[in-house]
Amino acid sequence: MKKGFVLLTGLLFAVFITAGAATFEDMLRESAIKFAKRTHDFGAVDKGEPVTAAFSFRNEGDTPLIITEVKTSCGCTVSEYPKEAIAPGEAGVIKATYNAAKTGAFTKTVKVFTNDRSEPMLLTLKGEVR
Repeated sequence: MKKGFVLLTGLLFAVFITAGAATFEDMLRESAIKFAKRTHDFGAVDKGEPVTAAFSFRNEGDTPLIITEVKTSCGCTVSEYPKEAIAPGEAGVIKATYNAAKTGAFTKTVKVFTNDRSEPMLLTLKGEVR
């Protein structure tokens, strides 16, 4: 009876160690979103004219990159982003459109949430509405 218990305990321990190693290995392989630029300066823009910035990125990791959410800093900015997974080595674009309704300088941020460890990444829009 004791031998059976010891054998079963040893077997369970080996299974947990093996499962833990696979999980650790998976943690080392991750996606890595890299943007060509993270700030877009529109300069002077006309009041009442929405302006759009395109932020191109590449998945430099070795697993698929998934953009889970994109949040803008206010209701005056909307975003478009790929809903499908981005394969390793592939590229994509996140678009952010600012509604230039008020005159003056502006700085708006876009938070990009992904399955990458460096989330959220911040993208910045700035300029001056005349």
